[in-house]
Amino acid sequence: MLRKRSQIRDYKAEARLFTSRAFVAFIGIMIMMTMLIVNLYNVSGQPISELKLDRMTTE
Repeated sequence: MLRKRSQIRDYKAEARLFTSRAFVAFIGIMIMMTMLIVNLYNVSGQPISELKLDRMTTE
């Protein structure tokens, strides 16, 4: 049996909920992008010889 689709009764509340969720998601993405850029900057500042690699080096 198909369920009857319920209608949104309070459009303003739904719009506020969507706006707040979109804002939180945007802030979360900005924080993660900032962390990524900072980590890339920190890694690029180190010489390759100082990086700890798990691979076996052939010297």
